Amino acid sequence: MESTHKDILKNHKLSLTAVRLAILDALETKPHSDAEQLFKLVKHKISTTSKQAIVSGGDKLVHWSGDIIL
Repeated sequence: MESTHKDILKNHKLSLTAVRLAILDALETKPHSDAEQLFKLVKHKISTTSKQAIVSGGDKLVHWSGDIIL
C-alpha cells in the first residue's frame, strides 16, 4: 500500500500543514524543483502562501530527505 502525503508527514512526526502537503504534491509532479519553482507551484494552490512559508516548510522536509518519500 502506498503512503499518502499525510501518512508520510505523520510517520515523520511533522505537522500536517497545507503548505507541506502542497510542497509534497509539487515535488511529486516536478521532483527537481528549486525553491522558486516550488513557490510558484504552491502559490497556484494556496494563493496566500509566501516564499518564507515554502522555505520553512521545505526545511523540515529536508531533514528526512534520505528516506524515499514519493
